[in-house]
Amino acid sequence: MGQYYLVVNLDKKEFIHPHKFNDGLKLMEFGTSGTGTMAALALLLSNGNGQGSGDCDSEHPSIGSWAGDRIVVAGDYGNPHKFFPETTTEELQEVANKSFTEGHQNPEAVTLYHLAKHSFKDISVDIMAAMLEDAYLADNLEPVLNQHTFQPFKETIIAAKKKQKEKIAECFTTQVIEYPKQKEKIAECFTTLVIEYPE
Repeated sequence: MGQYYLVVNLDKKEFIHPHKFNDGLKLMEFGTSGTGTMAALALLLSNGNGQGSGDCDSEHPSIGSWAGDRIVVAGDYGNPHKFFPETTTEELQEVANKSFTEGHQNPEAVTLYHLAKHSFKDISVDIMAAMLEDAYLADNLEPVLNQHTFQPFKETIIAAKKKQKEKIAECFTTQVIEYPKQKEKIAECFTTLVIEYPE
């Protein structure tokens, strides 16, 4: 079956879930994801987003919120108790009861994956909101929007595309173009684009 993973912030007791980004839960399924889990992690860890071209076009507070924190890519077969020595036996038993089938609910088998999944905060939706404010990322994340979890972001992705269209149009209308007819055609092209969103 393979090992499943979550990306876990030990300091904030938060995690992101690869399935929420339309990625698989196995290490190399999400580890090679260009605009999914790994893009989300890059944004969470970034220090200085918005200071140069090529940055994410979003000022969402989740961007950079993990910078400097202890982050673990935690597998469900990982070493038990490695990253949470202060957790009580009672807490571990509660996690074991939620994680394992009856008769196999051993608190000594609880890994960081299990603890995070049942006790930490899943912030996948928060960082997804930031990603959808960026028109490039929004284009690449459209398959994710078919998931019920992200339907509230339909308006966000439409707004991101509109913002991108306005930026491109502004760029062309503020450049010095010697041929007025060409300038008018370019401006018309970008102001009449139709943004389609699958219902």
